[in-house]
Amino acid sequence: PVSGCIHDVSEAAKSTSVFMFSFVPVYSGVMLVSGQAVSAASYQSVVLFAAELISLASTCLIVPLMTVSLALGLTGSVTPGMKLDAAGSFINKCCGWFLGLTTTVFVGLLSMQGIVGAAADNMTSRAVKFSLGAFVPVVGSALGEALNSVRGCLTLLKSTLGAFGILSTALIVLPPLLECVLWLISLNFCVMAAETFSLDTVASLFKTAQGVLKTLIGVLAACSMFM
Repeated sequence: PVSGCIHDVSEAAKSTSVFMFSFVPVYSGVMLVSGQAVSAASYQSVVLFAAELISLASTCLIVPLMTVSLALGLTGSVTPGMKLDAAGSFINKCCGWFLGLTTTVFVGLLSMQGIVGAAADNMTSRAVKFSLGAFVPVVGSALGEALNSVRGCLTLLKSTLGAFGILSTALIVLPPLLECVLWLISLNFCVMAAETFSLDTVASLFKTAQGVLKTLIGVLAACSMFM
């Protein structure tokens, strides 16, 4: 059952990536026509890079390594003399570190993109409004105010589109996330029962599965945050 859970998380990561590749260009287009040209260009490049990264990392690296970690941990739990569970635990920790590193890099890139893009777009908007007022006779100031009204409507459209993206991502990610959480809760009770009766081998087996599930939850959380 845990291997099936790994497969579900992999499919959710793929689906999120595919949805982002469809959603981000549309969202960037709305940003562009609302007067946020710099933000749109930088947002599209940064988020599409993140989508590709999380897709490749989840499907080609983390999911296979989680399967290996689970296999080593389960084998090590029933053959204590070989200590294979230590190798499985090390793989699990490396995947966690990699997730943390990619998430940190993404947040840093997004923060820089937001600061630079907002400053550039604000300056462009002021320049356009000043040009309308200065060079268009009679109706220049009215056109400037009309431009603000149009930008306000497009900002509302952008917010609505963003809410749709968040809802769609939640519908993709929540089912496997709930599955992982329920398995984690169940395994906590199993570990407690095994330790109560001094069944160390069984407890070690359950703890191995717990470690894999926690990393899978981290993968789903990273996919959601990237979106």
